[in-house]
Amino acid sequence: MDEGKQALVDAAIAGNLQWATMLLSSGRARADCWNGEALIRAAQFGHEEMVRLLLSDEHAPRPDSQDGAALIQAAWGGHNSVVRMLLECKEHAPRADSQNGKALVLSAMNGHIDTVRLLLEWKVHAPRADCSDGEALVQAAMTSNVDVVRLLLEWKRHAPRADCQDGQALIDAAMHGH
Repeated sequence: MDEGKQALVDAAIAGNLQWATMLLSSGRARADCWNGEALIRAAQFGHEEMVRLLLSDEHAPRPDSQDGAALIQAAWGGHNSVVRMLLECKEHAPRADSQNGKALVLSAMNGHIDTVRLLLEWKVHAPRADCSDGEALVQAAMTSNVDVVRLLLEWKRHAPRADCQDGQALIDAAMHGH
């Protein structure tokens, strides 16, 4: 049965709906196998239809499994449609602020400004713009994502301090000529 589970995860990574459907319908794998690993990988690669297939299966994985790992992976890649789909789940939706705002930090680091905005504006359990002592700001500055830095500093609630983490964001911005 582990071969079927691995095949489902591989199908999720590749976004191969036909393969995943065959595995699920034949009983060779369950959508919730390995604590939702197929869902996490589909979210990581932004395979919206695969995420939808897995979540609609009779043995659907919990969208919040592994402490919101699917949401975090989707946010890291800037896959807004998948981020929104996961947050809108009626049952067991992952918290937008899971793992102390890790989805926000990773999307800021990668310059996904629309994902950063989506997470900050989420109506329930939105991460604070200054979560983890301003880590999203520091990561955005370190990777020269100036628009994200600006968005975070100007955020209307709980904006991070420019000198958070002993001024690390300022140091990084200066090192990158900003």
